[in-house]
Amino acid sequence: MTFLSKSKRLSFGSTLIISAVIYFTLNLVQAWRSQIIDDETYYFMWSQNPAWGYFDHPPMIAWWDTLGFSLFQNTVGLRLFTIFFSALGYFILGHFLVKNKKELILYNLLFFSMVLFQVFGFIATPDAPLLFFSILYLIFLYHFIQKQSYLNTFSLGLGMALVMYSKYHGALLITFSLLPLIPVFYKNAKAYLAILIALVFYSPHLIWQFQHDFISFNYHIIRRNVHSGFDFKNPINYLLSVIYISSPFLFFYLIKAFYKFPKDLFKKSLWFIFWLSIVFFLFTSFKRYIQAQWSLITVIPLFILGFDYLKNKKIFFKPLKILSLITIGLIFLARIYFMIPNPPFKIKYHGWKEFMLETKRKTNGNAVFDRYQLTSLYSFYNYPERAYNIATEENRTSQFQLWNDIEEINGEPYTYFSSQLNATDSLALNSRKKEYYKYKKGTSFFNTASFWFQIEKAQISKSKLKLIGQIWNKSDSPRTLAPENYTLHLILNQEKFSREIQQKVEIPFRKVNLASKHFSDFELEVPVNIQDLMENPIGYLSLAGQNLPGTIRSNYITFVVDEND
Repeated sequence: MTFLSKSKRLSFGSTLIISAVIYFTLNLVQAWRSQIIDDETYYFMWSQNPAWGYFDHPPMIAWWDTLGFSLFQNTVGLRLFTIFFSALGYFILGHFLVKNKKELILYNLLFFSMVLFQVFGFIATPDAPLLFFSILYLIFLYHFIQKQSYLNTFSLGLGMALVMYSKYHGALLITFSLLPLIPVFYKNAKAYLAILIALVFYSPHLIWQFQHDFISFNYHIIRRNVHSGFDFKNPINYLLSVIYISSPFLFFYLIKAFYKFPKDLFKKSLWFIFWLSIVFFLFTSFKRYIQAQWSLITVIPLFILGFDYLKNKKIFFKPLKILSLITIGLIFLARIYFMIPNPPFKIKYHGWKEFMLETKRKTNGNAVFDRYQLTSLYSFYNYPERAYNIATEENRTSQFQLWNDIEEINGEPYTYFSSQLNATDSLALNSRKKEYYKYKKGTSFFNTASFWFQIEKAQISKSKLKLIGQIWNKSDSPRTLAPENYTLHLILNQEKFSREIQQKVEIPFRKVNLASKHFSDFELEVPVNIQDLMENPIGYLSLAGQNLPGTIRSNYITFVVDEND
């Protein structure tokens, strides 16, 4: 028996459409009344610079934001296409699964009880397009399994590309879904054609990655795992998150569908996605913390197979109905709480707008932040005025460093905001955590991002360290690196890409004049203890301007010290 009957299709199309419209309206109100959060504004900044790729993720969410914000320059505009496609996804999935009125009731009870489905019904992050296009891809996969026509082949290839344009986690969804099909389709030319079509559609993003030295893959695979280490809480938290981000009261009903290995090919794909995702992220959790939304690709097959299993289990319907209504009621109350402007207990949806408007009033010249989230929040809530970002030693690199747009304010007045700043003036953020951000004003911003130190050699002899290499001016204008405007440090760490500074040694240097896109050789002698290099064998140069925090401005270098030196 196939997963879906080809007999009478959904006769409740109008009811499903009405439900989709209600869902769209509910999310529209939610988007209008709920403040934009930090991650959403980061992707909003991407949308102001449309491209085939970005530092952290593929470009789909930026494209959605671009289209929506071009219609309405507010929170609704930013979230508009997320809301539209979430309602469309609800309709498409319902039309795919539901065959009668009873099943429609069950479908609605389950769908509106799924926590992640409701969250990404209005939150504009990459998980929203991943949800929609994963549903679309799985439907295309089902039709390809049933019939390998050229239309279904093209649709499957397109679906793969759209999933990958949404979020890199889509690669797991695609891989796990295809694994059980290999014995059936490994000699099928159209299966390979579908993959080729996907690669053709995805090639602009791959070319972008090639042009940027595969920066996204380097960040996710290497840099994000720099602090890898076992923490017993991580696997426990991950397994619990799979329950509470799906449907906490219904999870143990839904998972019954996965107790037995299915014979149907499509069900096998869903079974593989679910269990292999669990295994993959559980294994990963032994090295790092797993964010709850990463389980989205686990929740989708849980919902589809769970629905297929429960639709024939009359004995479960009454308790399912009660638990679903309780879940839906709690989610609805949470939605209302998100929209309250100033509730007694703050969450991440509260306080940002007011804080950023107050920050604007304190700003003299250009606003500069050390956290990319705050840079983005300021730029959204004070649109069209924007803020700028410097990636300090304590904060990670982001899309802002790829743009290097801070070059625009070189030599201009600025106000710098940071929770780690040594200053007297401060602002309080009235959100879930009472945070204080200090700020200081300057008359002329000195851009450290223009300079890059390429360390070619580190000579260690007779208890001395000498760094030899080149210093580059990466800007389109001549630059002067002068000791009166900049401070240079050698930072010692125990591991590459770590932001845990073990030691900071100031380095004296001479004034250097550099033409545009030009370099000069340098040789720096660093007053550092050789024992410190043995204990902290990784280093890089940090450059700071006008007593502001330093930024990483060199390649990493490993110090190999002869213990007998």
